[in-house]
Amino acid sequence: MPVAKYFVFIGSVLAALLLIVNWCYSAPPAISADRPQIVTTATIRIESERKRPEKIRAKVMVDADRTHSSKSSE
Repeated sequence: MPVAKYFVFIGSVLAALLLIVNWCYSAPPAISADRPQIVTTATIRIESERKRPEKIRAKVMVDADRTHSSKSSE
């Protein structure tokens, strides 16, 4: 079972490194020093000149007599 011990050891080392890096590099400050209001109120809107094709609406007509006759013949 040396392979299982290897994976357990390497997995625990990687998990510990992940926790240490997360602790060292915590979340960045929410507001930058040079432009505090722009960061909190900025809205980005992306518009495209391409338009989607129009929806195709197919008319489906179901004959009520045909649906009832197929059910009654069973």
